[in-house]
Amino acid sequence: MAQAAKPSGNTLLDEKRQWRTIYPQYINSNLTIERGRRLPKSKCVPDPRINEIADVMAVNSAKFDFVLCPEKCYCREVDKENPIARGFIKYRVKNESFKNKREVLIFVAQLIPKLKSRQNPKANSVDTSKPSASATTNPTTNAPSGGGGGGGGNKKKKGRR
Repeated sequence: MAQAAKPSGNTLLDEKRQWRTIYPQYINSNLTIERGRRLPKSKCVPDPRINEIADVMAVNSAKFDFVLCPEKCYCREVDKENPIARGFIKYRVKNESFKNKREVLIFVAQLIPKLKSRQNPKANSVDTSKPSASATTNPTTNAPSGGGGGGGGNKKKKGRR
């Protein structure tokens, strides 16, 4: 007798295994390997954003299916509240033009500098050349204060025992 093919949990699991994850930290040239960078600095991009990775994936939609997840944060990220450092992309390669995830990361990192948002960044009107107040201009900042900063005054003091 022929057995009917039942949909098993393995097909769903196999479907999930085809989807990979890219965090912007994987291709950030300003990070160390310990902080999450996965490629050599020469192949990385300074401070990539999740939207730039999504733009590269959208342009190459014949090669990738992808889903943008902006609310999650990379586990090694120090500033978890920074909205620029948040998010990841789940992607699946449609054709077998890439052998592994590393080749996809290199491909994405090569295309991010070619984006129009990278070539023509918005002009910031903030002048960063202004000198800020520092310890050399204000000599009283390094002087010890007279308050002592010892805390509350209602504590019972230790006596001789």
